[in-house]
Amino acid sequence: MAVFNRFGRKKKRKYPIKRDEEGRSARQRCFQMFEHGVPAPEIVKATGVTIGTLKTYHKQWKKYPNLEAQHAYFKGLLNKKSPDHERAVELAVRYSGVQREELEAILQKPHGLRSMMMGKFYFPARAEADHKRYVALELAP
Repeated sequence: MAVFNRFGRKKKRKYPIKRDEEGRSARQRCFQMFEHGVPAPEIVKATGVTIGTLKTYHKQWKKYPNLEAQHAYFKGLLNKKSPDHERAVELAVRYSGVQREELEAILQKPHGLRSMMMGKFYFPARAEADHKRYVALELAP
């Protein structure tokens, strides 16, 4: 999510993402520990994140369970060197209802695949379901 300051400029990260010897970020390690049922104090000690950050990660993990594993799987499928690349792209185009070029443009963005998996893009294939949800929310008291 882009964060803008009061002058409309995007804030830049003040520090690089720290990764462990396996290349995992603190967020990825926290998600993995949540899956294994590790208590919060142990996660804080092992990863070095603050309690507030840990709470944010836990909310994200509860909202999107297995997101990291699914992301890694789809990233491998959509890798251009993968033997199933063409078939995976065809299925993604059919599922999303967008043109192939548009889908490839989304996947070229820094967090395009993750955003697509989290439902942050509008896809014509889901237009009817989105409209029904919108009407239900409008009619709700």
